[in-house]
Amino acid sequence: MKLSRLKRLLLFVIVLQLSLPTTYAVSRYLTIDRQLYRHYEYQFIMTDSLSIFIMNQPYTEAQLSQYANDHSSKKIASYRASRIDSEDGISILVKPGWQINSDPELISNPSTTIDGYFKIGDMIGVNRLYASKQIALDPDFHGDKSKSFSAYMQDAYVRYSASPKLSFFGGRTARNYGIPNEYGLFLSDNPYPYDHFGFSAASDKFQFSWYFGRLNNMQGIDAQGVTIPMGETQTVQRYMAFQRLDWKINKRLQLGLSEATLYGGPNQVPVAAYVNPLNFYYLSQRNQRVQMNGSWQVNLFYYVPQKWACYLDFYIDDFIINNEPGVIARDIHPDRLAIMSKISVPDLWMEQTLSSLRYVRVWNETYVTWRSFENWVYFNKGLGFPERSYEGLKLESSYLGSEWWQVTLSVEGWRKGDRSLFTIVIDSSDAFFPAGHVTKGLSTIGNIQCFYKRFDLELEFMVELFSSESNETMSNIGFNLGVNYGFNVGVMK
Repeated sequence: MKLSRLKRLLLFVIVLQLSLPTTYAVSRYLTIDRQLYRHYEYQFIMTDSLSIFIMNQPYTEAQLSQYANDHSSKKIASYRASRIDSEDGISILVKPGWQINSDPELISNPSTTIDGYFKIGDMIGVNRLYASKQIALDPDFHGDKSKSFSAYMQDAYVRYSASPKLSFFGGRTARNYGIPNEYGLFLSDNPYPYDHFGFSAASDKFQFSWYFGRLNNMQGIDAQGVTIPMGETQTVQRYMAFQRLDWKINKRLQLGLSEATLYGGPNQVPVAAYVNPLNFYYLSQRNQRVQMNGSWQVNLFYYVPQKWACYLDFYIDDFIINNEPGVIARDIHPDRLAIMSKISVPDLWMEQTLSSLRYVRVWNETYVTWRSFENWVYFNKGLGFPERSYEGLKLESSYLGSEWWQVTLSVEGWRKGDRSLFTIVIDSSDAFFPAGHVTKGLSTIGNIQCFYKRFDLELEFMVELFSSESNETMSNIGFNLGVNYGFNVGVMK
């Protein structure tokens, strides 16, 4: 009886909402693209008062409209289907092209990007498909590589605006919680986009977001025997939920707080406590004894308009606290943390340039647990930063002053251990950092993009020098070249 009444109540709310005549401006996400987002980071720093929650990406096109200029507008026009300004409509962009890759040998393949979306009142639906044999060249691509071409839906979602400040989301798109134009330590655009569902509610000062998703199955082990007997391997089902609060403390300072739970096991089903948008997941693990891997994130952003901006991304996978009398836990177990900071300066050496200095350190055992299926990964890539047992310092600069072309150059010195995101934790507090066999390197990456009418060209090259403990210096040199021609096949209104 209670369930029947609840169903009737939900049906009444839905019918009431659909019957309301008021429509709200709903817009699509601008899919995370480093070259495009650099334009916006520059514009954010140059503005006197920032209205956007800068460390919660992707941004919507409505959020970005006040920061657009001729340079970013041309890039957007080559990237996605024409904007629908009316209440209803369909827009489709087709971009055939050719991609050339030099790793490990010179290979070229045709490619096609199809970007389309529809708008019906307060609802918008987006699809973005990329098809090319080039995808199969990515050793971390988890899909089918056996055919003459591979394809992946980069965007496939619906957004519905129930009010100007409340929107619901269902589908897939890349998200990045953290520093713009860097891989977030908590969630990033590093993995291939995954399906998730949830909502976001915002005011002028606050924004709360919550999403729930089903991750990939895997063959898992449990070194503690909590969910799988020790020594056995079983197929497990994996789930994730994450929540975030963004706060504009004032017009110069922003704070972001995130929490996530990743759990799974043989025949695992969703857990109500971990689907609760306002629950504190760690307490549910302690009180309800439902195994999971919890993690947290703290973001800070502060800027002086037209001068500089600084960012902080702090990730907590596990922080050891001495809570047993007579036992110094920190002498036994390692912390599992990560930290990233960046300072960005516009017009440092020339007008319309954006320069930055970024430091990152990921502790040895961050992102992994005693259960392989609770590791912070989706298929073959990390959900957050791509590495663990890693430290790097990167200097980067971009010229953004032309509407026809832009260029970015970055140099990073780094060192990393031999830890993998796909092994279980090594519970030892006396390991050196980085752990195991250490590799040190210097990576230089350049990116050039050109736009002419409906054509766009992108060339990226990389020169990497690295050495292992034997002090033998090795190198890796490669490039990627893409040429595309985009055209809208129609905007129906």
